[in-house]
Amino acid sequence: MALKQAGVDKGKVFVAGVDGTPDGLNAVTKGDLTVSVYQDAKGQADGAIDAAVKMAKKD
Repeated sequence: MALKQAGVDKGKVFVAGVDGTPDGLNAVTKGDLTVSVYQDAKGQADGAIDAAVKMAKKD
């Protein structure tokens, strides 16, 4: 990672990733990444459709 190459103390920088990929989770385990957030594409799509239907029905 660029921070490691620059000699930055990783304890002083919060580094986050998105998608919770195997590589990202491995980086969290190694301490190279602070957090990786799982993205639930189906859940997000379901929520977006529900919201759109409610808006269309003016619920």
